Amino acid sequence: IYSETSLKKLPLLDTNDWADQLLDFMVKYESELRNEDGKNDSSKDMHGQYEWCVVSNGGCVPIALEIARRYVEENNDTFTEKKISPLNNLILSATPSLNSLLTNQDLEKVQKSYRTLSGLPGSFFWWYALRKSGKFIQNFSEQNLAAKAENLGDGWTPKCVETAKAFKGQSRYSTFAFLAGSLNGGNMNRFESLKDKTNIDVITGGDKRVNTAKSWFWSKRRKEKKLNEGENLDNNDKSNSQNMENTSLVPLLKENGNGGIETFVGGRRCPAHEDADGFARVLFKLLNRRDLQAT
Repeated sequence: IYSETSLKKLPLLDTNDWADQLLDFMVKYESELRNEDGKNDSSKDMHGQYEWCVVSNGGCVPIALEIARRYVEENNDTFTEKKISPLNNLILSATPSLNSLLTNQDLEKVQKSYRTLSGLPGSFFWWYALRKSGKFIQNFSEQNLAAKAENLGDGWTPKCVETAKAFKGQSRYSTFAFLAGSLNGGNMNRFESLKDKTNIDVITGGDKRVNTAKSWFWSKRRKEKKLNEGENLDNNDKSNSQNMENTSLVPLLKENGNGGIETFVGGRRCPAHEDADGFARVLFKLLNRRDLQAT
């Protein structure tokens, strides 16, 4: 998405908003591609010449699942009528915990958190994150996203700051919605829709450290709530919670008939950026494997 004219709406607040936007982008991109190919060879029928693969990273997994669900439930033929080619497969990178994907979404909590972030707390956070050329973003990324600080390179933080200031700063509300949990949970029906129907593979960064990032504001509220309710987690409970955080998505994909091939590359939470060469090799390998299976 490179300009305001590419956007259907702003901000993008939930999974459906993001899926709508990306599908619209796919249609426009493919239309331009067909037109260009048609100019080069006017006798060539471009219909059915392309296939799509949606690649997601981190917490954007639900967006990829929603796009695939629409393909399945609305039928690939319907998408062909919309001038968009079939979806071949999904490749999910640095997937979040299984629990965060399958838990029921608490919309009331998400909306309350979003309202809070859209007020003074969010304004202060946005100012603090962008001050000093994004020093907070750099530190956060080094501590919680990258396997090694040098993996980020010189362009990571400037690009983050540039994106944060795009569209007159309105993109901040998409970030606030994400932080409020608008993409968390509620994916069980999506997995059910894709059962035995869509190829889904996983690319994982070799550094498996759990993201320990905690928001002081939300952690403080949770702590106070637990104290008020007299809740105390013993060591066993903490261990069980940690295991749930680390539960892989792969066994579910295999059981669901989606393939679930998992390949490890360098990096941690942003392997496509941290190990671009390794990620690209695996990506093409998975795509070629799916093409061979299709034939």
